[in-house]
Amino acid sequence: MRRIHHFVHQFVHQFVLALPLLCVATAAGQAINIDFGLPGAGPPDTYAAAGRAGVWNSIEGEETPFWDPRIIYELVDVDGNATGVTLYQFGGTELIAADDPALDGPDAVFLNDAIVTHTLGLETCLWINGLANGTYEVLTYAWMPEHPESRARVRHDFQPVTVDVGGPWPDGHVEGVTYARHVIEVTSGFIGSHSGNVAGADLLVGAALNGMQLRPIVDCPADLDGSGGVGFTDLLSILAAWGPCAACPQDLDGSGDVGFTDLLTVLSAWGPCV
Repeated sequence: MRRIHHFVHQFVHQFVLALPLLCVATAAGQAINIDFGLPGAGPPDTYAAAGRAGVWNSIEGEETPFWDPRIIYELVDVDGNATGVTLYQFGGTELIAADDPALDGPDAVFLNDAIVTHTLGLETCLWINGLANGTYEVLTYAWMPEHPESRARVRHDFQPVTVDVGGPWPDGHVEGVTYARHVIEVTSGFIGSHSGNVAGADLLVGAALNGMQLRPIVDCPADLDGSGGVGFTDLLSILAAWGPCAACPQDLDGSGDVGFTDLLTVLSAWGPCV
């Protein structure tokens, strides 16, 4: 058994050294990060918020009539590549720039600016077009800097679930406090996203929309630790379960044993599960 593990270790070492970087670069698909603020003033590419790090589209999100959009933003993916995906906005009438004392670093860069709507019946509405069809995780950041008591109601077209976002800054992104998470099935290249005021809101403060992250969700059985990517932890999980292992998650090919086929499955899926 020790000789087998030694051989596997040597094989894995050589294989990982030879892993093409292309598998990581092309895995991103149409993963897109959006920050609403002055162009060029967004978070660094190393900032992940609650999603995935990468290039941020820093855009003002100026209001334009949805029946006659005149300001349409072209979006790049997290690797900076053109996507053909576009965005335009209606309903958010102010772009704020705050200085919340609870924030620092990239969190401050990301959350201190936002599009705001001050009308109870008029949401900040985003129309995103040109997406590849499929299932997406959509994170919508709707936290009002300097006014943690303010809440924004986040929803998406054709989705029954609304999420109210707000509360004191928890020193890191938390679902329901700084962002709402939805899983959306895109069938016509379109996502319609909205952030609006809740009943009884202080309309002078309004409801914020700081940004969004979109990530395609794919079936990724090699992601054994549920991290959203395949890496060394998953590899170690395969090695630890090596041998007969009926019905265990490491038996990726369903053979009743964990072996080289399962190992190769992990190595071939190496990188983000997107």
